[in-house]
Amino acid sequence: MPLRSPFGQSRDTDRAADRPAVPEFTAAEWELLVRLPARVLAAAASVHTPTDEEKLAGLAAIAAGRMHDSELLRAVVARVYRAEEASETGNGTANEQERAGLPGSAEPRASLLAACRTASRLLALRADRADAAAYRQWLQSIAARFFGVTGAAREALTDRQREFLDDLAAALSAR
Repeated sequence: MPLRSPFGQSRDTDRAADRPAVPEFTAAEWELLVRLPARVLAAAASVHTPTDEEKLAGLAAIAAGRMHDSELLRAVVARVYRAEEASETGNGTANEQERAGLPGSAEPRASLLAACRTASRLLALRADRADAAAYRQWLQSIAARFFGVTGAAREALTDRQREFLDDLAAALSAR
């Protein structure tokens, strides 16, 4: 039962009024937003062969979106997990690594960056500014954590990793 304020409204209602609603997206738009995190990991893996810890860090970065303040980000992560469950039960499609192509090829990265630009433009048009920024930052943090970057430790990156992160940031800044 929601807590009641002394003014007659529930606290849940008060909080909901302060938050922007998650925008309505088409099924194709949701698919784009939901698949991008795994595509970021697949493309990052083509730049750098990850250790088990780095793989787990990338997955943990995706999961971290569940606890974010952004309603949109939490909705995307919830759909990521629903899509994952569907693929595990045989109701989903091929995994992102297979869909992205062979590691190291130029096409998956170009395709990922194009999808990031599309998502960034979509969010700029349809989402709250804070939600759009949270989504873009989240995708970048997934790649950074996959590469083992914490804080300002970019100097430990290889040139290819740094280039990947820079390209990802540029694609996500498209409006």
